[in-house]
Amino acid sequence: MKKENVNEIIKRLYTVQDIIRWVFSCLSSSNVFYGHGIENAWEESLQLVLSNINLPYEYTQDMRNAKITKNECSNILNGIEKRIRKRIPMPYITSKSLFYGYEFYVNQKVLIPRSYLVEVINSRFRKYLRNKPSYILDLGTGSGCLAIICSYKFPKAVVEASDVSSEVLNVAKYNVVKHRKNNIKLIKSDLFENLSFKRYNVIITNPPYVKRSEFKYLPYEYHYEPPLGLLADENGLEFINKIIINAYKYLTENGILVCEVGSNKEKLEEFFPELPFKWFKFKDNCCNAFILTRRELMIPDMFF
Repeated sequence: MKKENVNEIIKRLYTVQDIIRWVFSCLSSSNVFYGHGIENAWEESLQLVLSNINLPYEYTQDMRNAKITKNECSNILNGIEKRIRKRIPMPYITSKSLFYGYEFYVNQKVLIPRSYLVEVINSRFRKYLRNKPSYILDLGTGSGCLAIICSYKFPKAVVEASDVSSEVLNVAKYNVVKHRKNNIKLIKSDLFENLSFKRYNVIITNPPYVKRSEFKYLPYEYHYEPPLGLLADENGLEFINKIIINAYKYLTENGILVCEVGSNKEKLEEFFPELPFKWFKFKDNCCNAFILTRRELMIPDMFF
């Protein structure tokens, strides 16, 4: 965006309502992809504008005509240029992601929160556990969003959140502190390698499962996310297979594994034909996740 164009635009945009409407028009006429925690141009417009002027998302109607400063307007224009020209996902521009009603800090070291497993957590695993869990493991925690939501749902539980990357764990730590969660312990671990608790009631995980051969065909926005959190070898099953084979060793007698697998449902069933996968049904049916008990997970051990 040329400097003279920016100055002209700033002259025409006086109020919060003006700038939201203008950003919405820009996004609506662009070819950006929505799918990183924000599903439409209107929600992205609100996030960009309100983040830059420090207004809450529940801002009142009388704030619509509040004046915006030249500096605020310039920052918003810079943000819209990054979004449309460079196709950077909006949460990376604002460093904020709204996920299931909670706000999380994000940067390009972590995936933007969007896991469908939050629906399972919200149900409190009622159909699958006899009692409330005392120990929960979020395996590959990323931003820490699933661990934190587990903590909200089960405030008396001990929640361990592991990740292989120190930089990722720094982001998770920021969010744990932000949400004032004292029952979450962060652990640097490559899958199950360095875990302190040996038995969990619930292991919940959203591991990398995108095939490398398919990655280049994804919308450009995905290329700003860390490959460490997205990509998997072995036809997308590299980490999922390891988790299935080893998880029973870390579960209580009645413990459960809950795992998101994307579009790998059929491949997984072919690889483990002996396992009685129970598949969750999500609202838009665009992602798959399964649940298996410890007893069910012990079956593959006979074959490896």
